[in-house]
Amino acid sequence: MSARRGQTLVLFALSLLLLTLMVLMTLGIGMRIHEREEQQTVADAAAYSEAVAEARAFNVVAVQNRVIVADMASLAAAQAMLSWVGFYHGTLNQARDTLAAMATGPCAGRILNAKAAIEAEDLRLINVWEKPGPYTGILARDDQAANYIRKDLYMTVLDVAREQRAVYLNLTKGVTAVGNRVVTAAQQGSPWDDLSADTTQDTTDAELTAAVDLQQQRPIDQVRAMMATRGVDPFISSREGNARTGDISAAKYVQNRLNMLMAGDGLTATVTDVGTAYLGIDGPQLFSGAGETTGLDGDLLNKAAWTHWHDAAKTSVESTFRPFGAWAQDRGTYRMNPPPGCAVPTPVDDSFGYLVTTNSNDKRTNHMWRRGQTFDYLERCGPSGGPQCTGVWVDDADRPWERHHFTKDARPGTADLWPVFVDYESGNVSGSANDRANLQGQPKTLVAIDRNYLKRSGSKDPWELDLRFRFARTGTGSELDLRTFRPGLRRASAIAAGLAYYHRGRPAVGADDHAQEPPNFLNPFWRATLVSSDVDEGATSRGKSVLSTLTSRGDVDAASTLKQLRANGYEAMP
Repeated sequence: MSARRGQTLVLFALSLLLLTLMVLMTLGIGMRIHEREEQQTVADAAAYSEAVAEARAFNVVAVQNRVIVADMASLAAAQAMLSWVGFYHGTLNQARDTLAAMATGPCAGRILNAKAAIEAEDLRLINVWEKPGPYTGILARDDQAANYIRKDLYMTVLDVAREQRAVYLNLTKGVTAVGNRVVTAAQQGSPWDDLSADTTQDTTDAELTAAVDLQQQRPIDQVRAMMATRGVDPFISSREGNARTGDISAAKYVQNRLNMLMAGDGLTATVTDVGTAYLGIDGPQLFSGAGETTGLDGDLLNKAAWTHWHDAAKTSVESTFRPFGAWAQDRGTYRMNPPPGCAVPTPVDDSFGYLVTTNSNDKRTNHMWRRGQTFDYLERCGPSGGPQCTGVWVDDADRPWERHHFTKDARPGTADLWPVFVDYESGNVSGSANDRANLQGQPKTLVAIDRNYLKRSGSKDPWELDLRFRFARTGTGSELDLRTFRPGLRRASAIAAGLAYYHRGRPAVGADDHAQEPPNFLNPFWRATLVSSDVDEGATSRGKSVLSTLTSRGDVDAASTLKQLRANGYEAMP
């Protein structure tokens, strides 16, 4: 019995060694899983943070686009009102010339007060916009109104558009740096200073730039939004009366004013007016007809040019739409009803007013209204005419286009009036199957977080199996050495994907509402979320983004493993 004592102790020691190894392996594997989860959490946080940065920048861009639309709508409204003031001038001129023609007839004594009142009203309008001066009846130098339109309004639009481009460019330069900031924050609570973020993510950069048109030059959607915004007020958009004007239309207002001025002389006026303001490629312009050039009685308006704005709604125009200018126009009739026994000449031309504002190298800019033969042609040209009567105001030191033109955006290839702005890439929302599979171009961010285990030489993992011992008594026996280098522990990678998406909400039952709206930069509805890296990839290209990222980073083994898994039906992409 004594010879066999202690035999179980050897078996117990071997079993205890095996149990210790199993415990250490379990703890080591558990530590690896913990570190993997920690690493993946950092990757998810970095990807989500980058997507949030994109969504926030996109919302800023969208808000700035709405500011641009609102400012351009205000610009169009100001143009419309100044055009209407011109129409008011023109109608006053029509009344003035009609009364002047009656001055030698049997009713001469009955219209002098009315004529003086009309001229005083015309002078009052001129002095609203200019320094007070004598009445000439020729033209008002409307610098104050023009400067408000092209400086206070239009220059603000250019400033907003420039700031908008800066916001997007700063985003593209700094979005991948967000991952580094997340890693820095994670290291503060980690025992290992071995985390790093990959900032050379070509896939992320390509996704971001492909979703955005940095220098949009076909602003048809913006112009439509502007026209819809401007059209909220019927008086601005079509000269109709509404509750805000006491149901008094533009024509009715002018008619009431004229009748008030001529009260007591037995004269009444009837006025009609149809007007609008719009951005477009054409419209009434300085050389579109004699009537628009000189405003003389007998020179008929080129009415085809006055209705060209309707063409802006045609598809053929929209396909190549670039607004060359801001137009506002008014056209109507003036008729005077004389007292009994008085004859009134019938006007040979309509009353009109319009305002054209283009860029600085386009000479169509003009503010024109019916001026009248007596006070325009004779005072500028004399009875025999002369070189000044060419339709260009050569005697006017402040040329019309110098008073009204907009400063053109200096960037090459810009739209002539609408500033270059940041827009969502319209090619992504064409409705094709490829666009739908690509989530209509909504940008995806890929973040790779590395853990470098080689940096742990000074502070090793306590559960690392860093052991060496022999199994035999002699030097020729077997040896178990766990200190040798194990390739799989050099570096570990974790990849996460974030998405900046356009949040449309839930559709109403049976309704075609906001939920059907494609991604755009007109509404600040951009959000961020974590997604699978292949969320925007079809079945045949699943894993393309991750493979591209792994290959570019030199993770050849990981890329090869993923390819083999994919070839064997593996679908759970990182």
